[in-house]
Amino acid sequence: MPDLSPQDRAEIIKLNEEGHSRREIFERSNKSRSTVGRVLKEVGKGLPSNAERYRHIPTVEITKDSERGLSQRKIGKLRGMGACAVGNRLRKAGKVWQPPKLTPSQL
Repeated sequence: MPDLSPQDRAEIIKLNEEGHSRREIFERSNKSRSTVGRVLKEVGKGLPSNAERYRHIPTVEITKDSERGLSQRKIGKLRGMGACAVGNRLRKAGKVWQPPKLTPSQL
């Protein structure tokens, strides 16, 4: 992977500070997504973890949705988070999802 020039790095950082999305930055700078992400992470502007991103959503609400029979995907859409993040939250709460058992006729 070739090193970025100081000008390219400065352009990526400047576009980020102007409020452009990562997609806009990699399209304008003609650099890959991973390059843009790496540069922003190096300067402390990386994406937050899912735990940080969804911290405002109480686990109690996710658990209630699960107990109502909603799938992880549906809970994610309802709460504005990813299905995997929902699954992680449910596992940490001790609510392991079990797929429905198939009967011999369904097999």
